[in-house]
Amino acid sequence: MPLDSRLVTAFLTVAEQGSLSRAAQVLNLTQPALTRTIKRLEAQVGAPLFERHPAGMTLTAYGEVLLRRARILESETQTTISEIRALRGIGQGSVRLGIVSSAAEVLLPPVIARMAATFPETVFSVTVGLEDELAVRLVHGELDLAVAFHLPEGQDIQCLVSGPSHDGCCFVSSRAHVLAARADLSLEDIRKENWVLPPVGTSVRAQVTEVFARNGSPEPVVRVETQSLLAMKALVERAGFLTWLPPMLFEGDAAPFIALDVRQAQVQSSRSFSIYCRANSLLTVAASRALQQLRKELESGQHRADIRGPR
Repeated sequence: MPLDSRLVTAFLTVAEQGSLSRAAQVLNLTQPALTRTIKRLEAQVGAPLFERHPAGMTLTAYGEVLLRRARILESETQTTISEIRALRGIGQGSVRLGIVSSAAEVLLPPVIARMAATFPETVFSVTVGLEDELAVRLVHGELDLAVAFHLPEGQDIQCLVSGPSHDGCCFVSSRAHVLAARADLSLEDIRKENWVLPPVGTSVRAQVTEVFARNGSPEPVVRVETQSLLAMKALVERAGFLTWLPPMLFEGDAAPFIALDVRQAQVQSSRSFSIYCRANSLLTVAASRALQQLRKELESGQHRADIRGPR
């Protein structure tokens, strides 16, 4: 039996608010009416979806399953409505794009420029984040496409195209840092410096952990954890911190950053950008056009030439 969209909306609101009273206010319903709605949904699926506590509501294992599917259903419904409106000339075609910071800096500008010139009605909603966040958003149906180095492919995520390989990450300081002029540094030399890195649990942080663990060295003490590339660069340039970045983000004679000469620091000799979508999802016309332009930019390799400049 198909799920009633009103029941799904009520379920999602309670799950997000964590409370019947707060969800009832959001939905402009009385709390008893919302309680009856949730009970109807539980009767329809044949399982309890929430555990009731004095402090609020938490999802059961059954509720977690429904939450994942309900988010996708809601996203697909909104996407379908938007596409129909765009075809009727009422709305604008939209693309929800997730992208890692390095790709946003070097890959996105030429793609957006071509889309703006060729399809000026298209509107982009761009989420810049780490791969772990993008994977979750893609699975939940919050993104049409994601550009990253690597997302876990499988039942929920599908890789559409991969570009040419380029250098992996390396340890980075400012050109003014005392270690910048030294050659053949050891991990011990850099470990005691101030560090800014993404939080534990992210793939970027895991790479740094792997480098130190593989060489039997304790990890550095991370003074600042952030997912903001802007904050990381600012701390490296102006506060003498070290970090871990792909060379394409700081190459060029005018860049204030430099790759440190650290022995055995490379986790991967190379890697490449790839474009992903949610498995078995249908792309909108606007998203398909964006995919075509992203594919063109990836396969040309021009974004690498642009950032490297003349040598």
